[in-house]
Amino acid sequence: PAPRAVVTGDARTTSRLHGALAAFGVEVLTDPRRPDGQAALIGRVREFRRGTDAALVLRDEALEALARSLARVAGAPALIADVAGATTALVHATPEGVLTAVHASGIGVGRGADSVVARGGLDGVRRWIPRAIDAPGLLERVFNRARWPDAVAADPLALSLEIALAHEAIAHALADAEAAGLPVATLRAAPVIAVTGRAADLPRPAQSLIVAIDAIQPTALCSILRDRADALVAIGGIAARETAMVGVEGAIGAHHEALALVASFERAAKLRIVSEGVRRDETVERGAFRALPLEGTVELVAQGTSLRGRGVVGPLGLVLDARGRPLALPARDAERIPAVAGWFASIGALGPSADGH
Repeated sequence: PAPRAVVTGDARTTSRLHGALAAFGVEVLTDPRRPDGQAALIGRVREFRRGTDAALVLRDEALEALARSLARVAGAPALIADVAGATTALVHATPEGVLTAVHASGIGVGRGADSVVARGGLDGVRRWIPRAIDAPGLLERVFNRARWPDAVAADPLALSLEIALAHEAIAHALADAEAAGLPVATLRAAPVIAVTGRAADLPRPAQSLIVAIDAIQPTALCSILRDRADALVAIGGIAARETAMVGVEGAIGAHHEALALVASFERAAKLRIVSEGVRRDETVERGAFRALPLEGTVELVAQGTSLRGRGVVGPLGLVLDARGRPLALPARDAERIPAVAGWFASIGALGPSADGH
């Protein structure tokens, strides 16, 4: 069958292309540099992807609806970090519904694992693994991830690889956002971060937490939570199709797992922390990365810095991160492996879980 042509751009280019493609069915959309033109182009592309199933909700649509709903529930900007088998997305929304989104297709922790390695190189993935592994062994494991994309990690090294791939997939999505001129600093400053997809299904909550912290590298005081069995994404799918939001936003609170409150510092600082009416003082050394086992609502002030605020800590407590931004890893394995393993261990992301991982 003859192809359909969709033409979008400035008026002169659109007119020239329309004439050249006159033999086909030509559909002209508004200039995508305008907000209405961008919405029209995205909407049309998604219609093509849905095909004949008009009721189908695409994952990127569900994530965008979820981000808007989560921001309204939290009353603050929210960021969704979604890593699936072959897609990775970062979706930021404000309570007013302003959306910033990057959807990176073809990269992930399953079928898209080889694309992650192709973009970042083996060393880019290996740097996040807190164990020694040679390049041929890692390459074979990456090949197996792409060959059996839904396989469950059966040993600690396979699980470490999945965590490392999630790190790199998010890093590539952030790089794509920066290349497209999107405000990456705004994404990193979100007060609420939700991890979804395969990155949320890791056996230990702390493993999802360290992916969010080290890959996104948040710069503000933020609460980090994770999805439960794709329930939040399903809620987003409902929100994408429902005009009345009754019950949808209320379901968000019941279908996520709070992880921790994270405070990031560029340098050493002195903290004043109030937890459950009890004040305590903490000194944060430069390069520190540790968790305080606090409960409930926490208020903190970092003397000499602009960092101050309050939030509800999860079971992993208040995480203090003074490693700096951007996060720098030692180049030599003899220094890097102990450093990364120490970061994992400091928040409980390293070691066996209830199911043996």
